[in-house]
Order: sequence, then structure tokens, then C-alpha cells
Amino acid sequence: MAKIDGGCTLWARQTIDSEIFYYKPDKWFKIWFYLVSKVNHKDNRLFKRGEGLVTYEDIAYKTKATKTQIEKCLKWLRREGMLDERRTTRGNIKIVSKYDTFQDMKTYQKNGETNDKTIERRIEDEQKAVPINKNDKNVKNDKNNIKKIDFSIFWNLYDKKTDKVWCENKWNSLKLSEQQEITRTLPSYVKSTFTNGKFPSRKNPKTYLNNKCWEDEVEEKKIIW
Repeated sequence: MAKIDGGCTLWARQTIDSEIFYYKPDKWFKIWFYLVSKVNHKDNRLFKRGEGLVTYEDIAYKTKATKTQIEKCLKWLRREGMLDERRTTRGNIKIVSKYDTFQDMKTYQKNGETNDKTIERRIEDEQKAVPINKNDKNVKNDKNNIKKIDFSIFWNLYDKKTDKVWCENKWNSLKLSEQQEITRTLPSYVKSTFTNGKFPSRKNPKTYLNNKCWEDEVEEKKIIW
């Protein structure tokens, strides 16, 4: 197969759900696509990776956008933290924010673990891994003698491991219906609090269980790219 000159840019599949793709004028995404494709993919003596000297005339010529469309789009991109600019004697250098992150395949290999199907599969795997043992001291039954969901399923999926003893006792005190609701809604919550391999906004598991946070509405994570 013949190689394609000029290299490539990477785009997350989630881009089709992003605000600029789904809600904004069509020209805006065309402008954004052009900027991401135009900036440097590696450092050189003039610009760093993710930077480039792109003029209004360049954008207008390649996208057929009007000056007003370009101005509004660039203003929104700066406000959303997707784009920055640096003034120089040669003109304004456009800087695509988080270029290194989104133009690295390792980002997608790592973040791919947070999609719903993968998390659901982890739930199934965790359930299968729990041995069926009615005498297990960590397994409690409800009034109908139905086995409750093992704590390890919640603990491994939540993946923010603090106050384990308290959390396990709390988990075992929950009704089966509550455990089921948690395991049903947990994938969405985990996904919404996961960014670039980290989860700074995820509540401590003790807080999550004690405040019945599974009953809260999960805020959709805003996708930039």
C-alpha cells in the first residue's frame, strides 16, 4: 500500500459527540479541523509541537469561512480552553491546547478502558470471579435468601481505594436493590469522572456510599475533541 505524504492527525471517536461538532455551526468544526491539522506535529526552530503561524487569510482560503465566522469560532475556542495565541512580530501564533495528549495513541489506548461496554464487561468478570460460598462471612443474604453482590465488584470498579473497611461494612449493610442500582449506574459515574488516566473529581467511596450518590444525576462529561 502506498504511503500518504504529510502525516496524519488523530481524532477521538467521541469527537462526534463534542459541542463543536454537534451543536456549533458546521464551519466552526471545519476551522477547528484545519487548525489542528495545520500546526506543527513536532518541534522545530520556529514553533513547538502544537503551534503554528496561521493567519485569518489562511483559514478563510482553506475553509471558505467568512471573517465573522472565523472571529466567532476562534473566540469560542479560546474561551473553551481549546486554543491559545501568542503575539509575535510575524503575527499571532495559534497554539492548540492539549495537542500532545490528543495526538498520542497512548492516550486512546489508556482512555479506552472507560467506555461503557468495557466497564460492563469488568462487572461481569468481577461477578464471575467471586466464588459461590454461602458460608463466606463477607456475603450476607436478604430476607428472601438471595445472595447480595460481593463488595469486591464495587471496590474494583470504583477504583478510588480509600477507607476500605468502612466501605465494605457499609456495602454489606445495603439492600440488594441498592447494590444492584449502584452497579447499574456506576459505569456512567466512573466514565464521567475519568480524564486522561486520572479521576480528580471522583468522590471518595465513603462519601459516595454514605450520601447515596448513586441517586444523583450523572453530569455528562464535556468532550472537547
